Amino acid sequence: PGKSRFQKVVLVDWPNKDTKAVAFVANELDSKEGSGKKYAVFIPQMPNPTSGFVVVVDAASVVETDMSPEEALQFCL
Repeated sequence: PGKSRFQKVVLVDWPNKDTKAVAFVANELDSKEGSGKKYAVFIPQMPNPTSGFVVVVDAASVVETDMSPEEALQFCL
């Protein structure tokens, strides 16, 4: 209780390379194919942030933020 299940808040290219979206890291994935670390991230959909998209992105392509999950959710709203 009182803790987020999301590990960190990042910015990802979404829906294209020229646009960044706030995303919540749900899980870190280690690639067995040697292609590097990946993140499973949740991108909330507005105006209802409880719905959204889960996508897998390369860890090297995200921009890490210092926002807490609570701050990021407030930013989205």
